[in-house]
Amino acid sequence: MVFRQGTEPVSDVVMAMDNSGYSHVGMLVGEPDNWQVLHAIPEAGVTLEPLASFIAPEQASLHAIYHIEASHKLRQQAVAFAESRLGEPFRITAHDASIEIDHEASPSTGTYCTLLIHDAWLAAGLDLQASFKRINMPLARGDFLLPSGLQASPLTHLISQDTIISGDKNTDKQAQTEQ
Repeated sequence: MVFRQGTEPVSDVVMAMDNSGYSHVGMLVGEPDNWQVLHAIPEAGVTLEPLASFIAPEQASLHAIYHIEASHKLRQQAVAFAESRLGEPFRITAHDASIEIDHEASPSTGTYCTLLIHDAWLAAGLDLQASFKRINMPLARGDFLLPSGLQASPLTHLISQDTIISGDKNTDKQAQTEQ
């Protein structure tokens, strides 16, 4: 997974509800020299974009890459599920843990970034044990999965974190790597 602290006003709204330091997440797919990020955004729904664009200073002031403990087979299944949702609309909906959704029988009517990741791994057979947060605001009531809920999974581990200070990624990029 790749998290970012976005530079748009909607990012401030997400970060006001969450203490993770990030406002958005995507699934890292591909291979070295051709990394892509599969994610859900308001203006395009579920989409795929190059990693360099996803973490560019115009879009991200901070980003981090997390590893999910899973077999190669589960990774392939999670990616296949997420790819099958390409083009679906962006939609923020509260999570109801009492309802089990059969994604093949009941196609999605949209998703948001963290839920796309959660559902992809769940469809592959891996419960990330993510923590949903109860929100009670006029336009958002219910349980929602915020970036910190994915980060809190016992199956995720921070690989690297970069901060872009001024936007000149060649001179102002500070990298901190943890293994």
